[in-house]
Amino acid sequence: MDINEILTYTKNLRILYVEDEENILLNTKDIFEDLFHSVSIARDGVDGLLVYKSHNPQYFDIVITDIKMPRKDGISMIEDIMKINDSQVVIAVSSYNESNILMQLIQIGISNFIMKPFTPEHLMNSLFKTSKAIYDYKEKINLEKEISIIKKKREILDAKMIAIRKMIQDIGHQWRQPLSAITIAAGGIKFEKENNLLSDEMLYTRCDAINTNAQYLSKIIENFSDYFKDGKEIAYFNICDILETTINKAKRLLDENNITIVKNFDYSLNTQGSKKNFTQAIYNLLENSIDALIESRKDNRLIFIDLIQKENKIILSIKDNANGIPEDLIGDIFNIYVTTKHKYVGTGLGLYNVYNIVKHDLNGEIDVLNVLFKYRDIQYQGAEFIITLNNIQK
Repeated sequence: MDINEILTYTKNLRILYVEDEENILLNTKDIFEDLFHSVSIARDGVDGLLVYKSHNPQYFDIVITDIKMPRKDGISMIEDIMKINDSQVVIAVSSYNESNILMQLIQIGISNFIMKPFTPEHLMNSLFKTSKAIYDYKEKINLEKEISIIKKKREILDAKMIAIRKMIQDIGHQWRQPLSAITIAAGGIKFEKENNLLSDEMLYTRCDAINTNAQYLSKIIENFSDYFKDGKEIAYFNICDILETTINKAKRLLDENNITIVKNFDYSLNTQGSKKNFTQAIYNLLENSIDALIESRKDNRLIFIDLIQKENKIILSIKDNANGIPEDLIGDIFNIYVTTKHKYVGTGLGLYNVYNIVKHDLNGEIDVLNVLFKYRDIQYQGAEFIITLNNIQK
């Protein structure tokens, strides 16, 4: 067998070779060192087990062991190794006349054998077969990992594209009214001028309306452009400004679905962090409540947003009356790809991103619980997300 062919599969492997006969041990070790990345040796089962344990958690790709050895034989050592790592690949070296031992090995899951006395060719064939199987298995695992990473990246990209499409829809919706006002004002100026009805006062009024609505259009673009800025830019900001901006961005969804926002804000509270990421987190929480309300309630849809200072902490609560989160999901709600929505609608990325923004960008904590509460003498049930921030700036 071509040495380069077998090296393709053996050169990155680590082996443990256990043999009590000194000449065989040293001569075979020299061969192994030409083939494998690293070779460890032991002279009986006791030392072999000690060497194996000392390599925790990496262990070895292959354990090659003689069966008959002093102090601890190969079978006992293999059984102890399998208790530590039941997926360990083992090649047993045994004599042809030890058929009863071979049956014992097969019973404990060993199917790779080298029979004594062995020739270099027999040794190479056995190593080739075993090493190729390990190589193929590792390649399969690596391929599965790459596919999984690509799939996750694709899902994250899809989620971002959905968010961008929603933002574009929101911009379009918020632009319609001011654009209509500008068109009407401009058309009115032309009509009144053509019919000698345009007074100076009316001209100024129309121009002021055009200017006001143009500035409003500019403000909308400015607000939404925060989504495309560097999310790691750290700054002090007023929390209520972010809340009001985010509510305004969701205005179309709120109005179209008859959802009322009930606000209780301490407008003096400021914090430090990424404005862009904080805005994204609040929007995700708001959107999550909107989706839950659309699915669970036909009327009286409410979202409560409370911002208060408690001792030396900022407490931000976003609560809805959408009947809460299923108990079997609520404990894992911030894990990636866990979703409260139908599997064809939700990606599970929104709340996962919220958790990471609060924990890592704002150094805060976030929790969720199902709550019973009263509002205007009516009892409701819903989910409450509570964000706790330690960094207060007055």
